Amino acid sequence: MRQSNSLGTLCHVSAPPARVLSHRPHIPTRQLGPLGALGYRVVNTLDSRVGYHGKYEWFGKPSARVDDLINLAPARLTALALTVAALVTPDCDAARGIRVAWRDCSFCESPNAGWPMGAMAGLLGVRLEKEGHYALGDATWPLGPRSIYTGHRIAQLAGGLVTLVAVATCTYLHRDSTLSLTTATDRHS
Repeated sequence: MRQSNSLGTLCHVSAPPARVLSHRPHIPTRQLGPLGALGYRVVNTLDSRVGYHGKYEWFGKPSARVDDLINLAPARLTALALTVAALVTPDCDAARGIRVAWRDCSFCESPNAGWPMGAMAGLLGVRLEKEGHYALGDATWPLGPRSIYTGHRIAQLAGGLVTLVAVATCTYLHRDSTLSLTTATDRHS
């Protein structure tokens, strides 16, 4: 992504790891097993390989739409996780992150990409832009090494938060299933 700084030069920044939750087939794996995970990867790969405009657009359109549908919740939950992580990160504005994500989410061609990228742009107070395609956020602060460091920190904290929630949820669900089995066994004794 490019950001013009106050000197008019361009700073090149790789996109922050904005999709903390996306592109991980947790739900398909949990609900449908290995075949669900494989199906998720096939749809995701087809979208990235043939889901573009051009000669074979007709072939890639179904996989692109299914991929959009599968990632609706993860993209929005990622924006939320990034915002929660920003609450404990210095020099971040969580309220601005949510506002920018909400305002700019539709600027990207994908119905999902704008949510986490817009949230990150708002949290950092920078403008993230892919020339000719989208521009997210307001250039409140110049984009530079500090923004990259802070964005990386937010993404790490959000990933840790999501991991803790997932482990707690799995532990709780496993405890419930163990209790159900124990109760059922006691009834039949």
